[in-house]
Amino acid sequence: MKMVRIGGVMLVVMSLFCQCNMRVNSNVVIESGRKVHGTQNSINGSIEIGEEALVKGSCRSVNGRIDVKQKAEVEKLQTVNGSIFLASQVRVHDDVASVNGEIGCDSGVEIDGRIQTVNGNVYLNQSKVYRDVETYNGDITLENQSVVHGDIVVKEGKGSTNRQHALNIRVDSGSVVEGNILVEQDDFEVHVTLAQGGRVEGKVKNASVFEE
Repeated sequence: MKMVRIGGVMLVVMSLFCQCNMRVNSNVVIESGRKVHGTQNSINGSIEIGEEALVKGSCRSVNGRIDVKQKAEVEKLQTVNGSIFLASQVRVHDDVASVNGEIGCDSGVEIDGRIQTVNGNVYLNQSKVYRDVETYNGDITLENQSVVHGDIVVKEGKGSTNRQHALNIRVDSGSVVEGNILVEQDDFEVHVTLAQGGRVEGKVKNASVFEE
């Protein structure tokens, strides 16, 4: 599949060569309670941010996952081939983006920017996203009173998208999408399920809605 550009994610590789902390074939580990400044980069390695750590900069990985432990704080998170997991009460002041990997948020997570994926699922558990959640090919689940203050957007595919199955968006257990659910490609099958008081306050465009 031809790589799709989403936000600034595809600039990750170029930006790894700036003057910042960069690891190649090894992991970046920020110890619990530590405060660090500057961008943290890894090629072929993971990034781990310890409990209550403060990172005054972005964290970017190529071919590695990003794990942020509880009560940590960071500016921005980006990975090309890897998942991102945010433990409880993590605060991200900008976007969280993954090309080929899922994004998971545990209870009390707050993201001031957007969540963006190309080929990765998004899971929110009692979490808040203050802007949009955007994807091309990933399922999206909101549970336990999660809130998306902006829109959920299924982006139109560019080039060969290989969309062979329906995409599922589930808004469950009192969760809310305050904006709209917008599917930009009208011939792509998207199912929106509203369960146990989950609701969308805006409109739903180009998607089928089911209630449980």
